[in-house]
Amino acid sequence: MRNVEPDESDRFLRPDDQVVAQAHETAQAHGTIILDTPACTSCMLCVRECPVWCIELSSHTEQIDEPGSRRPRSVAVLDTFTIDWGLCMFCGICVEVCPFDALAWSPALQPSASAKSDLVAGIDALSIDR
Repeated sequence: MRNVEPDESDRFLRPDDQVVAQAHETAQAHGTIILDTPACTSCMLCVRECPVWCIELSSHTEQIDEPGSRRPRSVAVLDTFTIDWGLCMFCGICVEVCPFDALAWSPALQPSASAKSDLVAGIDALSIDR
């Protein structure tokens, strides 16, 4: 058996921590998705466009009286918003289709979970202000 020293090309075959860190810093790398709750209008575009249906959203409407208007305006208020990381492909379609920029990429990585139920993240876990 011949003893072969690793050369420069081996770093692509066996990535070390430095190569993985550099790959994560590139423009194509992403972490997890975050939610800007006040910006969400409950339009359901993210839910409908998700190819794996990992997003669930529920809302209710409230009437808001504005001074000088004839009648109250109906506004959708977000009640629940969840992403199931066990189903999510991290494709980013939901981020791209949101017309109000309520969803965005965060550099933080999604932590591992010991139970399937721990992979479902709600408003508190997804919030920008966490």
